[in-house]
Amino acid sequence: PARRAGSATIVFLAQSAPEIVRLTLGAVVESSRAGDEIVAICAANAETVRRLVAVYPQVRIELDDVDPLLAGAANRAIAAAATDLVVLVADDVLLPAGALDRMRAAFARIPALGAAFPAVPGGVGGEGIGDVGYADVAELRTLAERRAVTFARQSEPIEIGAAPALAVARVAFEAVGGIDPNFGPTRRGIADLTQRLRAAGYALARCDDALAHRFGIDVTRSSLAAADAQQPVPVADPAAVARGFDPVRRVPFTRPASAVAASAPAASHAIVVAVAGAAELERAAVFVAAATRAFDASAPVRLHLVLDGEVGSAEAAARLRPVLAGTARAIEETVAVRIERVSDLAAWRAALEAEARIVVAAGHEREPLAGLAVVTADGLRGVLIAGGR
Repeated sequence: PARRAGSATIVFLAQSAPEIVRLTLGAVVESSRAGDEIVAICAANAETVRRLVAVYPQVRIELDDVDPLLAGAANRAIAAAATDLVVLVADDVLLPAGALDRMRAAFARIPALGAAFPAVPGGVGGEGIGDVGYADVAELRTLAERRAVTFARQSEPIEIGAAPALAVARVAFEAVGGIDPNFGPTRRGIADLTQRLRAAGYALARCDDALAHRFGIDVTRSSLAAADAQQPVPVADPAAVARGFDPVRRVPFTRPASAVAASAPAASHAIVVAVAGAAELERAAVFVAAATRAFDASAPVRLHLVLDGEVGSAEAAARLRPVLAGTARAIEETVAVRIERVSDLAAWRAALEAEARIVVAAGHEREPLAGLAVVTADGLRGVLIAGGR
């Protein structure tokens, strides 16, 4: 697409608790400029979050109905950007007034800058700082205003970044590709992106005059933060950077949603795995692993992880992400998996039966699922044979 100089495409990952989405998206909208495009990435089944985002008419919604960490739709939005700058920010990150402007300004004064991060207290990458403290959002904003003066136009070169809050030059994205869907926009995925940028000759910087806050998972129930908890702290790889960027490492941007929809088969079979507690989540992981071996994205099969107890979407996504990423296939080539919070299992079943043949892989002891065919992890391949493909 034709470039819009001086403007930014802001890709906002909306997957936290509604009250957090409302706060952080509001800050992003207030920080945007005329000519910016804001794209909110939402899970297809996150109706409450979608309603919150829809309050802002200037925000375009991009849905991801496959990836619980939203990497697929985020990459589509990045690929479609018609601006010189792309800002990627998760909804558990609060950017106080002026922070985004100061991140943009870094690109005008730092040669070959690929990505600019705000200063993030407690961040695990080079964006992290440890010399600040505040009790609440009001104190954060006051401190941010003070740092904007004290550290005006000051930045530090960093070797690696990990926070899901960064501004990236569009040409840099074009050179090294998007977010690796095997990691998603987790700290490992962001670190992987920054290492590719450095290997390609781009600089990374922490803008010390731009303070940001990342809320804890206990407040946000963020899928990204839950996935982070399952990953080691990323470290820089100077040797890989010194070798230069291998084009083989470029992560292709996913196909447009319309192309994916056109090529994906309709799901004639739905495999249900019900999860209430931790033990059932571990059981679900076994079935998901078996399903990734039995089927790929071309199969007319969809796995439904139905949450009807204490396990939340973030916890489920974090547990299953390594299972999906551990296959030999790219994440978009694996069998479709949906994680759904369901309050009325009987009504949910009735709606699904109108479009697909349902098989219960786990959770058949629940009364609303009584009478459905049951399949074991070892017998998943037989689902299509028994039902007719």
